[in-house]
Amino acid sequence: MTSPRSALLLTFVAAPLALLARQGAGQRRVSYVRDVDPIFQARCVSCHGTKSPSEGLDLSSLAGVRRGSAGGAMIVPGDPDRSRLFTMILPHDGKVSMPPGRPLTQPQIDTIREWIRQGALDDATERPWFESVPTRPVVPSVKRTGWARNPIDAFVLQRLEERGLGPSPEADRKALQMRVTLALTEGWPTAQQVAGFVADRRPDAYDRLVDGLLLRQKIDQASLERWRASESDPLKRRVEVNRAWARLFVRGLVEPVGEFRPASKTLHPELLDWLTTESIRLKWELKALYRAIVTSATYRQSSKVTKSDPKNELLSRGPGL
Repeated sequence: MTSPRSALLLTFVAAPLALLARQGAGQRRVSYVRDVDPIFQARCVSCHGTKSPSEGLDLSSLAGVRRGSAGGAMIVPGDPDRSRLFTMILPHDGKVSMPPGRPLTQPQIDTIREWIRQGALDDATERPWFESVPTRPVVPSVKRTGWARNPIDAFVLQRLEERGLGPSPEADRKALQMRVTLALTEGWPTAQQVAGFVADRRPDAYDRLVDGLLLRQKIDQASLERWRASESDPLKRRVEVNRAWARLFVRGLVEPVGEFRPASKTLHPELLDWLTTESIRLKWELKALYRAIVTSATYRQSSKVTKSDPKNELLSRGPGL
């Protein structure tokens, strides 16, 4: 018999997972494969591809980028301001910036600038980022300190504040109970349980609800075996943490959920690594990780779609049912 959650997942249409390209200088290394090449492929290769590239500049591969154009080198590794590839994409008064018609977005410009500043490195043959041992990121400082319930919220709120945005209000109690009950037990609460939670005005009512659900939660053997087997493998650690996130938010911080590739796009790499190191601190207790996620203010947000973040790329709202 198909569970309520499985039925919902079959009908759920996941929003595309777009790269949040803008990273502050020094936050993480910009990857040519993961971050830069997708920009060139989407916006530049129609004119600067392998067949008769305009001005002799082929941006379809890193070799072409390094080869430059008929006018000479396009990049000076470590110095974006002296790199023609960078200066040509900047807005110019009275001059056409590249690509013509529809310039690159500021996050895309920032990504290319940071890649050049970091040395315009070739990471195609290097060890992928997700195979490195995760280090615990510093929890960022945020302006709206009263909103964050745990470090998960600080990472999410930092991204929102950088863009002048704020989180969504908390979901109403009925929606919140239905969401967390379905996520943790794959079943719906009864009408009596809903009425009881809605009427419970104790400050820790939600925490009590979560703890009760976790006591009832049954984790299948395959999930437990994958979880335990991941302890000594950095890649498996991240994959299993991503699975846990996807169970609660319907989509992962990395998509596809179980397949990490060099070109994989991460919704929030710092948050993923914090969750991975947190799972180590929690001694790989899967239910403890679930508790940290579902008690966060991020998870408790309303799922109502907002104009400022319609695809929920910034996690500015909670997961829908």
